[in-house]
Amino acid sequence: MKLGPLQPIKGYSSPEIDAASGRALTLCRSLGDRARLFPVLYARWAFQYVAGRHREGFALSREYLEAARGSGDDAALIVGQRIHAAGLLMRGDAEGARALACEALQLYVPERHRPLIARFGQDLRVQSRIYLALSQALLGRIDEARALGDEAIKHARSVNHLNTLGYALFHCGVWLRAILRETDALRRHSAELLELAREHRLGFWKALVTPFLLEGEEAERAVRVYRRDFNGGLTVPELLCRVADRYVASGRTGEATRVLAESQELMEQHGDVYWEPELLRLSGRIAAAEGAPVEAVTAFERALRLARERGAHLLELRAAVDLARLQAAQGQPLEARQVLAPVYGLFTEEADAADVQEARAVLAGLDG
Repeated sequence: MKLGPLQPIKGYSSPEIDAASGRALTLCRSLGDRARLFPVLYARWAFQYVAGRHREGFALSREYLEAARGSGDDAALIVGQRIHAAGLLMRGDAEGARALACEALQLYVPERHRPLIARFGQDLRVQSRIYLALSQALLGRIDEARALGDEAIKHARSVNHLNTLGYALFHCGVWLRAILRETDALRRHSAELLELAREHRLGFWKALVTPFLLEGEEAERAVRVYRRDFNGGLTVPELLCRVADRYVASGRTGEATRVLAESQELMEQHGDVYWEPELLRLSGRIAAAEGAPVEAVTAFERALRLARERGAHLLELRAAVDLARLQAAQGQPLEARQVLAPVYGLFTEEADAADVQEARAVLAGLDG
């Protein structure tokens, strides 16, 4: 089953891939054809991943991993660990995703696995490093995440494979940098990926990257284009949260509430909840902007608690910053410090990160 050429052109979640992968999977299961099951499961998982249907994708990645563990095929096992790591990440289990991605990297042997690029669409080492980097970012290990992302892109260049480079540039050059709030790096990598998309007529990559480069109404329109033209769902709840964030900043709380409700609906429908603490935090910002401080505190505390339960310390820090800022404005500097200082203390080695700098500035203001 060869879907590779369709993917970066039509999009991984195009109707053509949906139909072909769905028919092939049904046929393989009815025939008990285990030899063909792995590539078909992988193609079907890729469709669900980019379409943002993460509940269905999680079931497929779990089936793939279970089959791979009993197959004796180390390449299949690497892929199973990697795609299930992606599923765990989307469900908010960054630590589980990190552990599986590490296992996949330990199995990678360049001489055996680099030639499998054509079989899986991208280099296996790059794939695994991507989800390790994203997991480390959410866990608050910012320097490690940044280094892993840089290494994934560097390795992608070395294998001289267009789709591997595009995949790495998006996941580690755009998405990861957006999570880390590293705007300059995001724009630099986006420019390279957009040039690749233009040169090779890869409309999917252009549509996927563009919303990260825009704000407010323009970003919202770009998200609509991505969803309409490519059936795209990957990162859409996060992107809508980013749109809502800009609406709040410009005083358009009604628009922010509308977009945030859409993001929440998608998270609940598809299980794409890794960004849920941010959704709760933004709900708090809307409440604060509308003069409802009690509701704002409740939302910030929910965001803080959920992020802490998941070990998503980067998102925990953001919620703590907003809660502390609100408490300080209410004349409660001691309470604000008690909220923020312990979370800030988790980031002793990430002094240059944007979120850490913001937290440091809020703490410094409490001393004034």
